Amino acid sequence: MPIKKVKKQVIFHLFLEFLGVRYTPGRIDSNKRGYIKPEKLKEYQKEIIKSWIDDNAGIPLRTNVTKVQEEMDISVGKSTMDRILQSFHYSWKRLSIIPERRNNVSTLNIRERYATGYLELLQSFREHQFIFIVECGVNISMITSHGRSKIGSPAIYVVPNLRSSNISIIAAMNVNGMLLHKWHDQAFNRDLFGYYFDELLEKIRALNIEHATIVMDNVSFHHCEEISQQISEAGHTLLFLPPYSPFMNPIENMFSKWKGEIRNMRSENSGELYPNITAASSLITSSDCSGYDSHMFRYINRCLRREIIED
Repeated sequence: MPIKKVKKQVIFHLFLEFLGVRYTPGRIDSNKRGYIKPEKLKEYQKEIIKSWIDDNAGIPLRTNVTKVQEEMDISVGKSTMDRILQSFHYSWKRLSIIPERRNNVSTLNIRERYATGYLELLQSFREHQFIFIVECGVNISMITSHGRSKIGSPAIYVVPNLRSSNISIIAAMNVNGMLLHKWHDQAFNRDLFGYYFDELLEKIRALNIEHATIVMDNVSFHHCEEISQQISEAGHTLLFLPPYSPFMNPIENMFSKWKGEIRNMRSENSGELYPNITAASSLITSSDCSGYDSHMFRYINRCLRREIIED
């Protein structure tokens, strides 16, 4: 029996019908109601993509698209990839850079020993006897990063100079509040730190704080023999923070508020900045410092559990 020829138009119509597309000459209608377009990627493939993001948070969309093409032989666009990532509740945000050694085994061991020793000291001493010291820098160009303007127009604040020299601040606090702060127009070094420490020990004596535990980070000049000897002769104890562990120092939170208040004051020259440093320090309350101290204990407990800390 001879095979009849089938017109191309008939084949085309049957093909569209197979796809679920309604067709009339000159127009292709939309799919029937309830039609769901099949997804290109299966769930296990999406999980693979999720693992790529978990391993490298900075991987861009175009790289994910290329990897899907190369490893799964599936072609997807950046918009499709973006929808997939949103389904994981992942969003694009500023990266937090964390040193690899921040959570290695050695650092976790040191944190655990520090947390254990700190709690043992608390059994013999009271919280106000723990004094925390740190340095930070401020400058004239420090201003608040947000402002208001009409919708569609940028929020602009004119500053006299985008570049200005740093002013270094050193401060000490305990659970009751800030004890002593000093600022200098150059970075603190061994000599300047020694002068500050002389005043701090006098302040500690004036407050009748005996057998204090003085907590500092691991800046090299903090380890100088003269400072260690001063502390020992005054009847106090020196304790160094674990490496890569600023969250164990409550004064870091105090400086965060302090610098925020300085930004809000919008100093336009050094003549305004210097008094604003002191004025902003007066806004730090005893309640603030008590809260920063309590916040630190959350990390003490996490260090005892040897947790990976990335916040």
